[in-house]
Amino acid sequence: MSDYKDAFRKGLTAYGQYAAAEKEVRLVLARASEELSAATDGALQLQWATLTRDARPPTLMETVTRSPPPQESYRAITAKVGAKVVELARLDLDDRTGWPATLAYAREHEICSDATALERALIEMLGTQRAGRLLSSIGAALLPDEPAPTQAQEGPGVDGSAEVEKKD
Repeated sequence: MSDYKDAFRKGLTAYGQYAAAEKEVRLVLARASEELSAATDGALQLQWATLTRDARPPTLMETVTRSPPPQESYRAITAKVGAKVVELARLDLDDRTGWPATLAYAREHEICSDATALERALIEMLGTQRAGRLLSSIGAALLPDEPAPTQAQEGPGVDGSAEVEKKD
């Protein structure tokens, strides 16, 4: 009796787990994108995209012949405002079952064991100056939560400009 049937069964189970993890990741990103879209009047969208990059620097021969080096694909979280797109982080799922997922940005590598951990890692990543710089570079801006207070609403001393009366 061979173990091929058992191996095949394990493969199907692993694929089911991977597909479920992929679905969870898409739901987390959809919720984040929906919230950010609402906060930017529909301007900002997050996406999980497959991107390509050079697998290595070009060789001398490739440079001379102007041939591109081999390409490799990877998955990343991108932010889009209109036609402008920036890559915020790389997001890789475990090859076997999907979890844990790895969120990599700047010099950080967050290992996420489930959707809740991924959500926390996304919030952490979006709170970095790097994400702020990248998002503002494509024109993403938050809507104000409430109107700024006017001078009449502030009252004396609120902005530090009121003089304090001294007693002798």
